[in-house]
Amino acid sequence: MTGDCDLLFVYGTLRQGCDNAQARALTEMAEWLCTAQVSGRLLKVDWYPALTQGQGTVTGDIFRLHDPQAALALLDAYEECTSDFPQPWEYRREIVSADTPEGMLRAWTYLYNRPADELPGIPGGDWLNV
Repeated sequence: MTGDCDLLFVYGTLRQGCDNAQARALTEMAEWLCTAQVSGRLLKVDWYPALTQGQGTVTGDIFRLHDPQAALALLDAYEECTSDFPQPWEYRREIVSADTPEGMLRAWTYLYNRPADELPGIPGGDWLNV
C-alpha cells in the first residue's frame, strides 16, 4: 500500500507547528517541504478535522518521509486504519495531487471514510485558522 510515493499531505493535527505527540513524531520521521493545497472539503469532526472529496480547496503541509514504509505504518495506526481496528475505518489513505510552489506533487493523505453530510465545514479550508 505504500507504492513509490514518499510525500505526505497533512491538513489537521499533524500540521507544521502543531504541538502534540504525533506531530512531534512526524517531524522526526519526515522533512517539512512546503505549504500546499488539495481539492476537497475540510470538515470538523470533533477536536480534529476530516478531508473529503468535493468542491473547494484545503490547505495543509507537505512532508517528505525519510522511511515511507515505516512512517506510513505508524501513521496508519494513528489514523486507526489498520487490521488492528474494526471496519469501516474512520480514515483511508490515498494518493492525492497537491498544488505546491514547485508545481503539482503526488502525496499520501488520509481521507474521511464515513458519512459526512452532517459535519460542519471549516470556512477557508485551513485548520490552522479555526
